[in-house]
Amino acid sequence: MGRFLKRTKYPVYKVPIDKPAILDGLGDMSKYTKDNLLFDIKEDPKQVQPIKNKQIEEKYKKIMVEQLRYNDAPEEQYERLNLKNIREKNEQAKRTINNLDCCTNNSKNVDDKNE
Repeated sequence: MGRFLKRTKYPVYKVPIDKPAILDGLGDMSKYTKDNLLFDIKEDPKQVQPIKNKQIEEKYKKIMVEQLRYNDAPEEQYERLNLKNIREKNEQAKRTINNLDCCTNNSKNVDDKNE
């Protein structure tokens, strides 16, 4: 128990588990966490056919990483959802953009001084 989430002043629990969904009494659900379960609920309302399109999967993985970051998710969530590598790529891209912005801003300042 501790203050693991920045968005709340109250302590929360971190409960270690060995298998997904063990707290729900559903047994080992790890076979359901290996692949995506992304569905087009308009075309497939019963969610029978998961979408198998790498571009769409990557798009939604990036969105998921952004939402996890926004909600201050603990590191374990990225690992559990197999999104750690995508988070690291996003952070590297942001650092690169920030560095480019910094260099661009500095060169503009130099140009302004030279005029």
